[in-house]
This record gives sequence, structure tokens and C-alpha cells, in this order.
Amino acid sequence: MIKMVFYMPGSTWLHRLYPLTKLVVFVLVMLVAFVFLNPLPSLLLSLAAIVVAGSMGKKYLAGVAKPLILILPAVFAMIFFQSFFPVVAHPRPFTFMNTVVYYNGLYYGLELASRVILAITWGVLLILVTHPGDLFTSLRKIKVPYLFGFMVLNMLQFVPILLSESNTIMEAQQSRGLRLRGFRAILPNLVPLFVAAWERAQILAMSMEVRGMGSSGKKTSFRKVSMRLVDAMIVAVGVILTVLCIWYSFLNGYFNYIGTWTPNPMLAGTLAVLSLVGFGGSMLTAIASYRA
Repeated sequence: MIKMVFYMPGSTWLHRLYPLTKLVVFVLVMLVAFVFLNPLPSLLLSLAAIVVAGSMGKKYLAGVAKPLILILPAVFAMIFFQSFFPVVAHPRPFTFMNTVVYYNGLYYGLELASRVILAITWGVLLILVTHPGDLFTSLRKIKVPYLFGFMVLNMLQFVPILLSESNTIMEAQQSRGLRLRGFRAILPNLVPLFVAAWERAQILAMSMEVRGMGSSGKKTSFRKVSMRLVDAMIVAVGVILTVLCIWYSFLNGYFNYIGTWTPNPMLAGTLAVLSLVGFGGSMLTAIASYRA
């Protein structure tokens, strides 16, 4: 049996929550992030997800931290390009170390990056504690079309399976004398990985036909999940808090300071330079690993 990479079995309070409760929480969190046109709420909510993961154990904290490390180049790129080459209206420049940087570009880059970090932290956290089969069963209970639920289930399982097969192929290639590193080591694995994915899709299609996937009979599930009182309370409290946040944000202009944010030039410049160093460092690392 292929071990699912993302889901981590356990008995924590998050594991015991109804899958749709966790899905609703994720949607509400993202809604709050997009209502506040400000990076601070997204960063605070991301920190909350990291704290929750850490409270459940080191493996959950590591499970959330690893994807964050992988997206750091993208985060640095967002902040860097917006700081030095902004796409915002009426950019407001200032000079730092003989370089022109833009206040509102930096602000917009931080806003975009904070939302990406938020989506990754909460999304990965909820995937770690939600069995795909339980999510599929709960979607069926609210009359979500069977095919759509099946697509969601396979989407959650397919990526971890491909990652597992990619590691297996990489180890097989190295055992046969492959000494490449970095991106060049990925290239020889693409063809066998594509063939394996194609064969898996064919096997899945045949299994679906054999088990009567297209039949009109009643569909059953081995997994049994049910909503509890605590789930209803969490959803109710979450909806109320989200409505209050939207109302409060509306009254305060969505806390959008893109046109007025003017921090200390030293602080703003330092943030821009750090994004440049992070982006440039990630690019140089990628080039060095390709040439290795």
C-alpha cells in the first residue's frame, strides 16, 4: 500500500472534527484574508495555523513548515518585483542605497505574499488532519455530485502518490549510476514518471468500470463520518466572526493603506533588499544545482 504523504493519522482534536467543518474554516479564513487589503491579518492567521500545528506535535509542525520553505522563492519574487517594478497605480518612489524602491509596490507585494503563505499554512494543516475518504463521504452527505467528490478525492491522493513514485524512480536511477543533482536529476525521471502516471490512470479507469462507477444505483462508503455539536458550534462561531470582520473592515476602508503607507525608509528599504537577496539567492541556487 502506498502511504499518503499529506494525511497524517492521529487522534487530535482537529482529526476528530467533521471534514466539512474544516473545509468551512479554510474558506472563512481565506475570505477574511481577501477582505482585509492588508498583509497583517493574513500573517497573524498564518502564525495561528503554525501555532495550532505545533500544539499537535513536531511532525505536524514539520508538515506545515516544509511547504512554506518550498514556496519561499515565490514569496521573495512577489515582494521583489512589486518593490522594484510595481504594477500599482501612481507608484510612490523613494531612494535606498542609490536604488529606487516603491512604497506602495512593497506594500502590494507583502499583501500578495501574505495571502499565499496563509493559503499554504491553513491548506496544508487541514490536509494533514483530514482523510480524503472522510472528506469524500461528507461531501456526499450534502448532495455534492458523486463524480465531483471522486475528483476531489483523487486530486488529494494523486499528488502524494506521484511524489512517492518520483522518489522511487530517483532512487532506482541513482542505484544504476545516475550522479546528477538538482534540476538535471529531475529530467531523466520525467518520462518514467509520465508513463507511471498514465498507467495508473488506465488502471483507475478500469477499476471504476469494474466496480460500476457509472451505474445509477445507490453509492455506499466504507468511511463513516457524522457532524457533532462541536462542529456546528465552530461553524456558527466562525461565520459570526467572519461577518463581524467583514463589517469592521468595511467601516475602516478594508484597512487598505497602499496609498498612504509610508514607513521609515530604512525599514522599507531593508525589506526590499531582503526580498532581492532571497530571490537572487534562490535563482543562483537553482542555476548552480542545474550546472552541478
